[in-house]
Amino acid sequence: LLAYLLSARLARRVRTIASIADRYRQGDLNLPRLDFGDDELGVVARGLDEAVRELGTRLDEQARDRARTEAILSGMIEGVLVVDPAARVQMVNEAARRMLRLDGQAIGSHYLEIIRHPAIADLVGSALAGRVPDFVELSPPRDDSRTLVARAAPATADGRQGAVVVLHDITDLKRADQIRRDFVANV
Repeated sequence: LLAYLLSARLARRVRTIASIADRYRQGDLNLPRLDFGDDELGVVARGLDEAVRELGTRLDEQARDRARTEAILSGMIEGVLVVDPAARVQMVNEAARRMLRLDGQAIGSHYLEIIRHPAIADLVGSALAGRVPDFVELSPPRDDSRTLVARAAPATADGRQGAVVVLHDITDLKRADQIRRDFVANV
């Protein structure tokens, strides 16, 4: 009878811990703190509970940081393209999508698959190799009426070399400069 009572109490605690673990597995990381007891089972359960809560806090912080970064990038008029050390595109803002005429499948693709301009591809390759290349002035694919300036820089993450490309549309500046030159020539 004593063994049954002890095993029933232990089985109830194990079921409670298993149900909490199942809720964690489903993504509910905001469970109320429970008293797991002071024995070995309680110490292990409390340690796992604290680890999961810490992981949940870090995931929330990471999601907030990512949302903040995406909000900043979406508000920029400059095009930004981020390439990871494996030469895969990790982030592209809307301005870069328009300038380079990228489709929705750019994220996760190798940069050579989506960048159709050889000068920009060379910039990314140089930045991935750790060099800081000079800027390049070019016309975007299938649009000779516009002028872009592309700059690339190496970006180190976890000791590995990625790249960040920034594209500036200087079409209006070029037109204004041409108007100024025409005015000076006319004067």
